[in-house]
Amino acid sequence: MKVRFLFLSLIILCTFATAQQVKPAQPETPQRPPWLDTPVVHSDNSVTFRFLAPNAQEVKLAREGAEQVAMQKDDKGVWAVNTAPLPPDYYGYSIIVDGVRSIDPFNHLLKPNLLSTENMVHVQGTPSLPWETNDVPRGEIHHHFYLSSVAADQRDFYVYTPPGYDPAAKTTYPVLYLLHGYSDDASGWTAVGRANVILDNLIAQGKAKPMIVVMPLGYGTMEIISLGWGAWSHTDVRDKNFSRFREALLTEVIPKVESEYRVMTDRNSRAIAGLSMGGSESLLTGLNNLDKFAWIGAFSSGGMPDEFEKDFSGLDAKASQQLRLLWIACGTEDHLITVNRNLREWLKSKVGLAVPETKRDISFCAHALTLPHETLIVPDASLDARFSDNPLVTGEPKIRFYAGAPLVTEDGFVLGTLCVIDHVPRELSADQTKALEVLRNQVMRELELHRKNIELSEANKKLEQARIDLSENETRP
Repeated sequence: MKVRFLFLSLIILCTFATAQQVKPAQPETPQRPPWLDTPVVHSDNSVTFRFLAPNAQEVKLAREGAEQVAMQKDDKGVWAVNTAPLPPDYYGYSIIVDGVRSIDPFNHLLKPNLLSTENMVHVQGTPSLPWETNDVPRGEIHHHFYLSSVAADQRDFYVYTPPGYDPAAKTTYPVLYLLHGYSDDASGWTAVGRANVILDNLIAQGKAKPMIVVMPLGYGTMEIISLGWGAWSHTDVRDKNFSRFREALLTEVIPKVESEYRVMTDRNSRAIAGLSMGGSESLLTGLNNLDKFAWIGAFSSGGMPDEFEKDFSGLDAKASQQLRLLWIACGTEDHLITVNRNLREWLKSKVGLAVPETKRDISFCAHALTLPHETLIVPDASLDARFSDNPLVTGEPKIRFYAGAPLVTEDGFVLGTLCVIDHVPRELSADQTKALEVLRNQVMRELELHRKNIELSEANKKLEQARIDLSENETRP
């Protein structure tokens, strides 16, 4: 019996030892690559970019607004490149590894995008730059989620409330609906555009009134994203995207905002503006709903068809009287300039909006508008470093003297300038400068009076219609 027990024990021990021997080896824990300090912004604003790819054959830096640049590899497999000094700004970039676009795993600063997420590098500037964070009162960003019955999906929107906003107080605020461009998401204006930081700074400087800004997801259908960059050739998807976005904004987002935030609900306190695709959506939504929006801005509008008669069929000469401001801007080197110029010409013929064009970088008035509470006087532009090489000075109309007094509304919005231009150098006396400013003030009073007369006329029409409706209801059996 003892022999059997001993024999059985040996079998168990041998089986256990064999099982231990055949147990597969555990894989080694992957080693984290050594930390790379990248990107590095140097004191002269040049930047060093690095990327670890020891087995790659070719690595390039793709930086926003620049040609791709080849990076050089060291003996540790780290690729690097140095840039020339860069102007202060936020720059998007990615790394191209053997033809494949990658993000930088050692840089936490991301530029979110639904088609091509990138990293960002911040070349810091002076505190006076509007996007730089300063020690000023801060607003708050609120993130909302909801089920859209229009788009049949879950979506989100962001809301900026200004410093001092109190939902329990009686103070109400004007509201701006700010729309992002194609491939961005609802976070684009804050995560990339730093709209909240800019507004904090402008409000602190007295250059903007406290306002609420709503930044919704700018797609009526996500099919426009699934089709990628070629989506705009699918006119049916494009049209569905624009129409459903407009419906979602008007019937879902705006009612939610007005029920949860202390916003003014009259048209004169509601604005809409956007970039690229968002610019087109601002125009298509705002100009077709002038009973809801008095302020419309469109920046480098993209994706909008040239079928203006169809898309703005309700516009007529009365539109210019209803609008407090229609701002359409596009860089002259932008590939979207053609459709924006075509829209301008159509508006001039259809609505009667005369919109002359001068490049902003050579416009004298552009300088005056940066100082809305001062009169810009240039006695001799040919001797002024700001204008001496300006084509309006060196060529026709050969400007020498300029004096411009900004036209500023009661709400603090700068509309343009009342200016005096001459072909010979001049000086303005204190009395002449005062006379120009008095004339400027008179122009603004006339413009404000005209606006208020229009508003009064609209109010009287609504009152008369309400009286008619009431009278009809009383006469019905």
